[in-house]
Amino acid sequence: DDFNAAKYQTPIQQLFGLSQFQGLASGGPTTSAYYFVAACNDYLFYLDPHVHCQSALTSVDADEVRQHHLHAPQALQLQWRALNASVCAVFLIRD
Repeated sequence: DDFNAAKYQTPIQQLFGLSQFQGLASGGPTTSAYYFVAACNDYLFYLDPHVHCQSALTSVDADEVRQHHLHAPQALQLQWRALNASVCAVFLIRD
């Protein structure tokens, strides 16, 4: 099935404003392996885990997170209408 941007774009954009929200795992029309970290009216911005691999975090300790370079060379963009209909919302709940 195609992603219903008219129905789901606004609620998903609102998730990006929550402090507990860490991003979306989904993909585009030909892949389902992107990590979306931001969104605007026209696009979602994602990191492609196949381009720049790094070791996993073993803790959510702030010092470890700062030392662990959690960034890719560049963010890529995908139009909302091209988003895969299967998405996984990622949250970090501490308490």
